[in-house]
Amino acid sequence: MGARGRAVVGGIRLVSAAARGTFLAAVGLFAISSLGMVALLLIGNGLLHELIAHGSSGHVSGRLWLLVLIALIVAGIVSFASAAGAGIHRLLVERTFRYYNEILLRVAASVPLREFDSPEFHDRMQRARSNDSAPMALAMSVPTLGGALVGVVGVAVGLAVINPLLVAITLVACVPLWLSAKENSENMYSFSFGSTPNDRARFRIQSVVNGRESAPEVRAFSLANFLMGRWSALYDERIAGIETLVHRYLRRSAIGS
Repeated sequence: MGARGRAVVGGIRLVSAAARGTFLAAVGLFAISSLGMVALLLIGNGLLHELIAHGSSGHVSGRLWLLVLIALIVAGIVSFASAAGAGIHRLLVERTFRYYNEILLRVAASVPLREFDSPEFHDRMQRARSNDSAPMALAMSVPTLGGALVGVVGVAVGLAVINPLLVAITLVACVPLWLSAKENSENMYSFSFGSTPNDRARFRIQSVVNGRESAPEVRAFSLANFLMGRWSALYDERIAGIETLVHRYLRRSAIGS
């Protein structure tokens, strides 16, 4: 299993451990919404054939009315599932975020004191703190990913029913987009991992400049300009790296699209 697969599995474990029942409810509601869209696709195809068959005569068949009624019912179910899924999903995000931060606090409170003298330990903690939006992203992506997978399978079946050639065309069209997205995400992860020392230095400077305890020393030794210059240089270095990533991202995305 590659890094991407391990990240997905780890995300599922994290969100599931934070709130298993809420997680399953969110996945189920998103899956119902996805399957409902597939059902509407098939019903729409049936309506189109029915209209073509009786369009010239002006006859409205009982089957046509039945398909319209089913479409309305399915549309109502999809609408409810989407709204309920969004509400449950918000609750899942909050519970995951709390669970994630509790893990960080327990680690910081339980490690031996000597670890606080280790740069490697501070780098690891900095990565965790600077990526505190990661649990939010996982909580948002895992349930929708599960629903999307169900929807993808359903859409493939629906397209195959209409015309099997549509499935092949869709799969081939997805390949360049998948390759560009894969390369972009790997580059962003490498940049985020490698910029940890820079981030930690910037946050430390911010804490010194903003802190009440360090304020007298900063003023007594006229350190403000020096610290701000160092902070600006570190931030400029980070932004320059992100600009390079964005240029590559746009180039790959344009080619893939």
